[in-house]
Amino acid sequence: MDAQNLLSKLSTVNTAGEKRKLWADTGKPIGHSLQSMRRLVSAKGLRDWERKSNLLPLNFISYRIYDGTALAFKTVLELLQSGEKVFWDRWCLPRRLAERRERVSGGALDMLLMRQLRSAALVWCIESPLYDHPKSYARKECAAAKNLGTYKQVLPLQMMGEAGKAPC
Repeated sequence: MDAQNLLSKLSTVNTAGEKRKLWADTGKPIGHSLQSMRRLVSAKGLRDWERKSNLLPLNFISYRIYDGTALAFKTVLELLQSGEKVFWDRWCLPRRLAERRERVSGGALDMLLMRQLRSAALVWCIESPLYDHPKSYARKECAAAKNLGTYKQVLPLQMMGEAGKAPC
């Protein structure tokens, strides 16, 4: 979920007891403000946001990295701007896993992804030209979504109508 509003309201306290905004310069990416550990003045805002988030249905993004990332990003952005909760491996998994830079148990990763897919209200299948390739993991996700009745097709930009707008 988009937490920008929440993050802009959170305050931290330093070792001298001085209070400061967590994200003091909202003109800079939030990552600049999160590069070091900080103690929050209060975690109430985070707890409230978590409770709200737990009540919302999950949207799972299924795509092929090779040719579906751009449309996956556009779909995720539109969902977030609509206040939706999204699981997209590019943002929800540690980078070392999402970018496959670290060897991990294929079974463990598969179990995590399928657990998220099964818990989703909708699975947005970004059907790029290579999405249904026989060796594509996305093909497995699509089959699972169809079996669960949560499948939602998203076609590549060149195949969509209305000026390339995704069906979000």
